[in-house]
Amino acid sequence: MVENVSNDLCEVLDEPELIQEIIIQTNLKNVSLLPASIRLCQADKNLSDDITRSAVSRLEEALEYVKNQYDFVLIDNSPAQTLVRTNTLLASDLNIVPVKLDRKSLKGMIISLKNTLSIMKRNKKNIDLRVLFTMVPARGKTERELIPWFRSHLGNMIFKTVIPYQKKPAQDASMLNKQVVNTNTNIGSAYRALGEEILKEYGGK
Repeated sequence: MVENVSNDLCEVLDEPELIQEIIIQTNLKNVSLLPASIRLCQADKNLSDDITRSAVSRLEEALEYVKNQYDFVLIDNSPAQTLVRTNTLLASDLNIVPVKLDRKSLKGMIISLKNTLSIMKRNKKNIDLRVLFTMVPARGKTERELIPWFRSHLGNMIFKTVIPYQKKPAQDASMLNKQVVNTNTNIGSAYRALGEEILKEYGGK
């Protein structure tokens, strides 16, 4: 679907007022999509080369044009430190950092949180930061010891919901073009619980 659209997020970052023309409808009820593509690789250069307006607030500006049409806007974000990512952060109220509890991912989490805090401070923007533990093996040391340790130190920054490790159903859902959240699996139930947790805390904001 994304390959068949002529315009995408790149045009919105260049000209925020075009967002309404680029948003497309999906086959899911009440769900629209602002497509992106590999062209985003070039977006950082375009943003840095254009000195006519701020390079970090384009998406925030664009969403102002359509914010009354949607209850929620979800942004799938890259962890890379780019101007595109800065745009997505500054357009957000909540930043969810998914973390697999291994050494490499934990280092990435620390770096991501530090960079996000730096962007917030530099741009005088308050963003709620939350950590979501994913691919958690059931009844293992991770669930029994590590997660409680992080909860004791980070408190409400950690979502109550954890996403379990369940490789095969996730793969099957992807291959059949199904939404994992709608599958009758442990991982589907976990994502539904996460949605309910987010709605309970942020639905009225």
